[in-house]
Amino acid sequence: MKDKVFDGWSIEKECFDKICEILDDNSTIIEFGSGRVSEELSKKFNVYSVEHNKEWVNKYKTKYIHAPLVKQQDIEYPWYDINILKNSLPVNIDLILIDGPPAGKSSPTSRWGFIKNIDIFGDLKKTILIFDDIQREDDMNHMIAVAEKLNRKFEIFKKDKMFGIIY
Repeated sequence: MKDKVFDGWSIEKECFDKICEILDDNSTIIEFGSGRVSEELSKKFNVYSVEHNKEWVNKYKTKYIHAPLVKQQDIEYPWYDINILKNSLPVNIDLILIDGPPAGKSSPTSRWGFIKNIDIFGDLKKTILIFDDIQREDDMNHMIAVAEKLNRKFEIFKKDKMFGIIY
């Protein structure tokens, strides 16, 4: 696999390798935000890509869920349309990769929608959660809040960017 797959906004190779290490082939992954790594993940896993940007939908060989960002009660910044997610998510989820929505000038991060809507994912007792970009304080705080809510431990990995895993 070429290193250019992992440049820019994608997860780092270390994160990709960790996913491959901890999951069995054909495991089901939900990823928030899609990109070049989505294609690589789909070669080994059953990947559902939640994507707000229509231009990225069906760009790679994953099962896309187009869920535009919408303003929700009690969330400062828009998050994925939960009505679409409720009707599109698989029942059994082995891993959730929180790498979206993207941060920008108008929204430092809008990933807190995950914890606010965590119940739509069903029983997460055996689901592994990976949080990308936790070098950003707000994303780190979000991961810690999810770990506390689920009463589970997390591990932090650092290279150029940081990611954390709740096992």
